Amino acid sequence: MSEHTIIRTRMIAMERVRLFYAGLGFAGVATLLPGGLVYWLNGSVGSGPIGILSGGLLLVGVAQLGLWYAWYRHKPEIAEISPWVYFPLPASLLSGLLWGAITACVLSLQQTDAGLLILLVIGASTLLSIMLLSALELMVLLFIAGFLAALLWVFNASRFWPSGASITVLLAVVLGLGLVAMAFSVLFGMIARLRAGKQNVSGKLNQARRKMDGLHSRLSEQDERRRDVEQKLYLAKEAAETANMVKGEFLAIMSHEIRTPLNGIVPLLEILRETTLNREQRQIVNTALNSSHHLLSIINDILDFSKIEAGKLDLESIELNLRELVESVVAMMAKSAERRGLELDYRIAADLPMVVRGDPIRLRQVLTNLVSNAIKFTPRGSVVVEAACRGRDRKHVEVIFTIKDSGVGISEEVQARLFHSFNQADASTTRKHGGTGLGLVISRRLVELMDGKIGVRSAVGKGSVFWFVVPLRKSLRDMPAERRSLQGLRVLVLDDNDRHAEKIGQYFAEWGILHQRADGSMDALAKLVSTASLGESWAYELLVIDSKALGGRLQGFLQEIDGEAALGGLKRLTIGHSPHSTTRLGLDATLGRPVKKSDLYRALCRVMDVQSEAGAGRQQGEEKLANQFLYADTQAQSWAETVPVDSTAAGIPPADEIQLMGHVLIVEDNLVNLNVAKKMLLRLGLTCDVAEDGLAALSAIDHQQYDLVLMDCQMPRMDGYEATRAIRLREVTQGLAHLPVIAMTANAMQGDREKCLDAGMDDYLSKPVMPATLRLMLSRWLPHDGPAVRQAESRVMEPDQRIGKRPATASIHAADGNQSAVEVDRAVLQELYEIMDDDFGGLLIGYLDAAPGLIREIEAGILDGDAQRVILPAHSLKSSSANVGAMKLSALACRLELAARQGDLAAITGAFEQLNQSFDAAGSVLRKACEQGLN
Repeated sequence: MSEHTIIRTRMIAMERVRLFYAGLGFAGVATLLPGGLVYWLNGSVGSGPIGILSGGLLLVGVAQLGLWYAWYRHKPEIAEISPWVYFPLPASLLSGLLWGAITACVLSLQQTDAGLLILLVIGASTLLSIMLLSALELMVLLFIAGFLAALLWVFNASRFWPSGASITVLLAVVLGLGLVAMAFSVLFGMIARLRAGKQNVSGKLNQARRKMDGLHSRLSEQDERRRDVEQKLYLAKEAAETANMVKGEFLAIMSHEIRTPLNGIVPLLEILRETTLNREQRQIVNTALNSSHHLLSIINDILDFSKIEAGKLDLESIELNLRELVESVVAMMAKSAERRGLELDYRIAADLPMVVRGDPIRLRQVLTNLVSNAIKFTPRGSVVVEAACRGRDRKHVEVIFTIKDSGVGISEEVQARLFHSFNQADASTTRKHGGTGLGLVISRRLVELMDGKIGVRSAVGKGSVFWFVVPLRKSLRDMPAERRSLQGLRVLVLDDNDRHAEKIGQYFAEWGILHQRADGSMDALAKLVSTASLGESWAYELLVIDSKALGGRLQGFLQEIDGEAALGGLKRLTIGHSPHSTTRLGLDATLGRPVKKSDLYRALCRVMDVQSEAGAGRQQGEEKLANQFLYADTQAQSWAETVPVDSTAAGIPPADEIQLMGHVLIVEDNLVNLNVAKKMLLRLGLTCDVAEDGLAALSAIDHQQYDLVLMDCQMPRMDGYEATRAIRLREVTQGLAHLPVIAMTANAMQGDREKCLDAGMDDYLSKPVMPATLRLMLSRWLPHDGPAVRQAESRVMEPDQRIGKRPATASIHAADGNQSAVEVDRAVLQELYEIMDDDFGGLLIGYLDAAPGLIREIEAGILDGDAQRVILPAHSLKSSSANVGAMKLSALACRLELAARQGDLAAITGAFEQLNQSFDAAGSVLRKACEQGLN
C-alpha cells in the first residue's frame, strides 16, 4: 500500500473518531434522559430489576458524557487517536446489555400502559444511540450484540418466552435497527471521506502557501540584494564619472598652464628669426620654433580631449558653406601634400546642399585631422577628400565625408584600437611621425557629439578610407521654422530635490516654458501617457530627468518609455550624467552638475531645434529676450502661461533699456491696489493721476490729457466696461485721438480678457501686476525716449491671444485649493516692500483698516440673502489681498466672488466661514511686518 493511501486511510479513521465523539455527548444525553424516565415509570410498574437496570443506564450516560468531555479537552492528533477508539467500548457494550435486559423485563408487562410507554422510550433511546454511535461500526455491533445477549439471557433465566407475534415484532425491530445502523455507518463514512479530503486539500494549500511565502521571502531578499548591488554600482559609476571629470579638469588646467608660457616663447622665436642671424643660429631658431609649434599642437589636442572628457565642449549651430569648408581644408593641407610629392584633390556631390547649419570649426578640425593623417601615412600616390549627401529629412541633411589614400594601410588588429585614447598604429609612430595618439579619438568624440559616426576601411598595402557621417541641420532659408523660441514648450520634470526642481522651474518660467513636476517614475510615466492620449497639443515634448531621482534605475525607466508607442516623439534630457552616456542611453542631451542657466538654455535650444535667424552668435541677446515675458496670473493654473514680447518685430528695444514717458490715469477703487500701481508708475518715471471709479475717470479725461489709462473693471457707480465704452463713444463723436485703455483687473477667468477687449480696451493685465510685467506692457503703448517710437497712435495693437487666457476650471481649482495656499507669500511681500519703500507700512495699515469693512459688506449681503451685494466687496478683497501677499485670503475671496456670480448662497456661506479665520491669520503676519519690517 502506498504512503499516500496509508495517510488517507488514517485521516478517514481520524475523521470517523471525531464524528463518533461529536455524537457521543448527545448519546450520553440520550441515555441519561430515557434512563431517568424509565426509572420514574418503574415506580408505577413496581418491577425491582427495572429500577436497578435504569440506575445502571444513568451511570453509563454519565460515563459517555465524561468521555466526550475528555476528548473535547484533549483534542488528540492523528498519532494519538488509537487509544480513544477503545475507551468507549465498555460503555457501548454495557449500554446495550442494560437496554436489552430492561426490554426483556418490560415485555412481560406490555399489557399495562406503563409497560408500553417504557417500551416506546426504550425503542426511541436505542434508535438514537445507534444513530449517534454509527460513526464507529464496532461500537454499534457491541451495542446490538449486548442488547440481544441480555434479551435472550433474561428470557432464558425467567423461562418467559413471549408469544410468536411479539417475537416477530422484536425481530423486526432488531433488523430495522441494524439497517439503520448500516445506513448511518455508510453516511458517516462518506462524511469522514469528504472531511479527510478537504483537510488533505487544505493541508496541501497551506503547504503550498508556506512554500509561496518562503519563495516570496527569498525573492524579496534577492530583490533587496539586487537593489543594494544597483546602488553600489550607481555610486561606483558616479565616483568613476567624477574621477573622469576631475582628470579632464586636471588636463585642462595643466594644458592651459603649459600653453601660457608657450604662447610667450613662440612669438619671441618668430621675432628672433626675423633678426640678422648666421646660418647656424637660424637653424637653431627654426628647430626651436618647429618644436614649439609641435608642442603647441600637442597641448591643443590635450586641451580639446580634456574639454570633451569633462563635458565642457560646446558645439555651435550656425550657417556654413560645405564647399568652402572642404576647399579651405584642402588648400591648407596642399603644401604638406606637395612636400611629400602627393596629389591632393577633392570631390563634392552635385546633390549636396551647399549651405547648412552646424559647427564649422569642429567639422574643419575633424576633416583636417583625417587629411593630415592620410598625408602623413601615404608615402606616394594620392589623397582624395569627398563629400556627399547620404540622406535627408524635413529638418536635417546627413553628410558623409570620406578621405581616401593610397598609403600603407592598416591591419584589422590595429583598426580595433585605432580610435582609443593615446593609441597609434605601432610604437614607432610617435618617434617617426610625432603626435599624441589623440587625433583620432578627438575626432571620434567630436563626431559623436554631433550625433554622427566615424569609421575606417583598410587593408595592409592597399591604402585606407576614413569616413564620418554627421547630420547637419538645413539652412533656415531651406526649411520653415517650427520653433523660434522656447516659448510654449511643454516639459515634464522628474526631480526629487525640491530646491533643485524649484530652481529649474524658475528658469523655465522665465523662458515661457510650460512645465510640471512628477513625484516619481510611475507618476512621470502615467502623466506622459495620459497627456499623449489627449493629442499633440497636450502631449509633453520634453522630459527632464535628474538621475539622482531614479538612483540606478534610469536605464530601466527609459526602456519603459521606449515601450510606449505614444511616446515616440518625446525628447529626453538628463541632469547628472556625463555626455558619453548620451548615445548609450538613447538620450537627446545630458548636463552635469551644477546646472548652469546658460548651459540649460543652450541644451534646450539644441534638443528642441530652436531656430533663430540671428544665429548662434546672438545667443546672449536671445537669452536676454527670453526673460522678457508678460506673465498671466498663474495662481490658478498648473501651467505657467507666458508669452514673449518680440521687441525686434515691434521696433522696440528691450524693456529695461526704454525710458518711458507720459501721463497715466489710474482708475481703481481699492486703496491698496491704487497705491501699489501709483508707486510702480512713479518708479518708472511716469506722472499719474487717480480716479476712484468710471465717472471720476470720465471727468478727469475731460479736464486733462492722458497718454494711457489703467482701468479696473469692477467699481461702484460706473465700472470699467461702461467707462471704456463712454471713452470710445466720446472719441467717435468728438473726433478725438485714440486713448489707450489697459484693463488692470483681478478678473482672470476664461472670457474676461475678451470681455475687456469687446468693451473697447486695448490690452489686458491680471492682478497682482508685477513691475516687470507692467513695464513691458507700458513700453508697448507709451512714448519712448529713444529712436523706437510707438506706431500710429490710433492703431490698436493686437495682443497675443494667450495673455491672461486660461480655462475656467483653473481659477475655480485655485479657489478650491486654498487650504494648501500660504497665508502670506513672503516673496510678494518683499517685492511690495521694494516697490513702496517708506510707504510700505502705511500701505499695509491701510489694507488692514479697509479689509474688515469689505468683510462686513460681504456678511451683510449674506444676511440679506443678496448674492449680488457680495460680488463687489469680494472682488475688491481678492485683488487687494493678492497685492499684499495674502494669497489664501485672496483665494477665499475668489471663491466668494465666483459663488456670488452664480447666485449660490450655500457656497458663499461655506467660503465666508473660513474668511475671518484667514484674515486673522494673515493680519497677524502683516501687522508683524509693519512693526518689525521684513527681517
